[in-house]
Amino acid sequence: VLARKRAEFKEMEAVLSRSSLAAESLVQRMEKLATALGDFGLTCIKTSKFEDGEGERLGKYSEAGEPLRSIAQSFRRGGTASVRSSRLTRSGTESMAAHLTNIHDHLGLVPAARQGLRNRRQALLSYRTIIQEIDSKKRRVAELEQQGAQRTADPHRTRKVAELKKDLEGLEVSKASAADMLEQVSKRNHEEVERYEVERREGHIEMLQEMCRVMQVMNERNAEIWSSYKTNTEPIDLGEEEEEG
Repeated sequence: VLARKRAEFKEMEAVLSRSSLAAESLVQRMEKLATALGDFGLTCIKTSKFEDGEGERLGKYSEAGEPLRSIAQSFRRGGTASVRSSRLTRSGTESMAAHLTNIHDHLGLVPAARQGLRNRRQALLSYRTIIQEIDSKKRRVAELEQQGAQRTADPHRTRKVAELKKDLEGLEVSKASAADMLEQVSKRNHEEVERYEVERREGHIEMLQEMCRVMQVMNERNAEIWSSYKTNTEPIDLGEEEEEG
């Protein structure tokens, strides 16, 4: 199970990495939109002031001054709406960025989760290495004892068997310790993986819900801003163009 999780975490890290880049791109695009709306709005307001000045110069109720007055009012209302939309978009961008940190946070946790699984793999490797060493020494003891049964007594062989048996006693202690360590690491891994997946799933669901809410509020308020501009703006009559010829 944990071996499969290692592969899943590797794939998850790649997915979260792409999602993190996409989230950053989304926030940057929203920031650019907010800036563009603000710049456009301020330009419209400056244009309205210019048109007001031209209208005053030509006369408020003159044939040329009256259209300029209407143009100035339209630019002023449009600029104000655009600035308001810019501020709304910037506020929404900050909220979106705050919620999208969920992706970055979980991406940052994946290396630690993978390291935990590597620790379990290392503990398993240590346990298996001790078992292999025990089996090897047991086979060597059996070989020496068989030789002793078939040949005359050999002090060197007897001493070697005693040393191997002493080593085996120590290895059995190490085996028990390694088994306990493996059990502890495995249990901790299972608990951490389960907790991580629950938190990630719940965190992502909450993130998506909050993002939808932010986008809904932004769209509704933007619609109110521009609907108000449209309602309060009258068509500008620039007069009929003279026919050519």
